[in-house]
Amino acid sequence: GTVYTVALQSDGKVIIGGSTACIRYNNTNYALARFNTNGSFDTTFNMGSGFNATVFDVEIQNDDKILVTGDFSSFNGSSINRIARLNSDGTLDNTFTVGTGLNNRAYDIKVDSNGKILLGGIFTTYNGVSKGRIARLNTDGTLDTTFNAFFSTNVIHIKIASDDSIFVGGSFGIIKLNTNGSIDTTFTTGSNTNNSGVNDIGFLPDNKIII
Repeated sequence: GTVYTVALQSDGKVIIGGSTACIRYNNTNYALARFNTNGSFDTTFNMGSGFNATVFDVEIQNDDKILVTGDFSSFNGSSINRIARLNSDGTLDNTFTVGTGLNNRAYDIKVDSNGKILLGGIFTTYNGVSKGRIARLNTDGTLDTTFNAFFSTNVIHIKIASDDSIFVGGSFGIIKLNTNGSIDTTFTTGSNTNNSGVNDIGFLPDNKIII
């Protein structure tokens, strides 16, 4: 199946996510799995049946907990909508309280320097609260109501700068947000990206931006 995301843990183990048939081990399909440093399937990663639908992105926190987002509606038989956090052993972190979660898929997940979590995708609510395809969560999974941003078209990629300013790419092109979600009007691209989508953003050592 299709692989959408690869994340490297601090111990060198690799987490891979994608479609529900992305990984097959012992005649079982997984949308997410962990591999040892030599490429073998990590059988100590205790996900049970895992996610029931596509995983689009994975982010490893500093404490080695694993943030996962995508189009799934359950993990190992437990209902959880499109955003979850796993413990380092692969079990569901029940201290991460997302309520009803997202009402539609998320494509990207990032963590800023304060541990807050940014989500971007095509969703329009988080835990029943109206959101415009981007949301920021507190470290416990609750909605950060101090972050106010709204996109009318899909968010595909998020990149956080060293000062925690936020670059957002999607079908609208690229926009820079301040830490509170307002638009940074000093970042001006003119009409250069208006006619096509931005799927990925990278920083060079001199802080110039590649899209």
